[in-house]
Amino acid sequence: MASDYRTYEDAVKDYLAQFGALLEIPEDASPTAKRGAGDVPIGSLVDRAEAIAGISSSMLELARPYLESDDPNQREGASVQMIAQSAGELQLASELLQFVADEKEGRAADVTTRAARGTALREAIGDLEKSMQTPISAGLAPVVAPIRAGARARPTTPDEARKALKEAVDLTTDAIVQRVNESGGRLAWDLVFQTEWAKIIEGVVLARAGISEKLDGIKEGASAIVTRALGAAEKTLLNVYDKILALLGKDVEDEARKKVKEWLDQVKEKGKIEVLETLIGELYQVEQFKQALGGWLNETTASLDKINETTSEVELLSDKFIALAGQTSSLGKAVGYAKVIPIPAVLVVVIALQLGLLTTLVYAGYDYIGYKQVNLLDITKGVAQVVQENLGIQG
Repeated sequence: MASDYRTYEDAVKDYLAQFGALLEIPEDASPTAKRGAGDVPIGSLVDRAEAIAGISSSMLELARPYLESDDPNQREGASVQMIAQSAGELQLASELLQFVADEKEGRAADVTTRAARGTALREAIGDLEKSMQTPISAGLAPVVAPIRAGARARPTTPDEARKALKEAVDLTTDAIVQRVNESGGRLAWDLVFQTEWAKIIEGVVLARAGISEKLDGIKEGASAIVTRALGAAEKTLLNVYDKILALLGKDVEDEARKKVKEWLDQVKEKGKIEVLETLIGELYQVEQFKQALGGWLNETTASLDKINETTSEVELLSDKFIALAGQTSSLGKAVGYAKVIPIPAVLVVVIALQLGLLTTLVYAGYDYIGYKQVNLLDITKGVAQVVQENLGIQG
């Protein structure tokens, strides 16, 4: 419960401590105990996974004020941390479910396999710890600030400043679209061309309760340790599901996921992933935005300093989105790992998460461009919003 912790930051300390200890082998570990990733006794992994799941649930509730804050820095910081946590937790859930699959098939992973799985989990933990170093209230600026070190001198005349701002907008919007097309295209390709379509249809409509139902069906006839591992994995997957959908905002996640499913239908019908790029372009309205920008630059009475300041903010948004997209790529990697677990019920759950990730990525790009944005996902103040606000443009 959220009441177990006074603040989100208090919960983070325990959360990272549990992840830090996840692959430690207890000194009193029985030499005959069943082993998991990194040769850690599976009982210890389950104990720590249960603790992490409890803290994670608290963290999501405590992070909601940040996710819904009027301060875009807080929304940015909360969003990137939710994605980072989801990647680490999904990797952990995958380890537990892989153990379950091994037990169901009557085999035990050998030392080499356990070592490899331990390496994958250790890398996920390292990425998580790195991502959580920046305070949530600071947003993404401290993460990407070094990228802009040594930036060029700013224009000294209004005309030059307007030209520089237009160039910054062009480069930033193009970079956002390109990153969404690349990362989103890989996710969409895997879903449409590498995944059974019936499972996708099932995953689109899979609600939170459905995740529990799917996993509960695996417990029949399972041993005590397998049942515990499944229980911990279920709690972990529910937390991941909640965190991904929390980014899309209240009461709109179903609408957004169904829209992306419609896009996947069109990709499947045409047999070309390029269809997705066209649909994303129509949603983002980049060309319309660039046309409107010309009028805004002619209309504005903003000072030279204000225009230069706007250029800097727009450039920073490009770097911020790259950082955010990098986190979604880490989560995508964890999704790919989970999809190969040989349990049909798990595949449907992971597909639901993959659809949620694709939806979040697409609408995050939409949000970062911010032109005539509808009420779906609000991580930051987008490029168009920054320009309009700083240049005093109405409408």
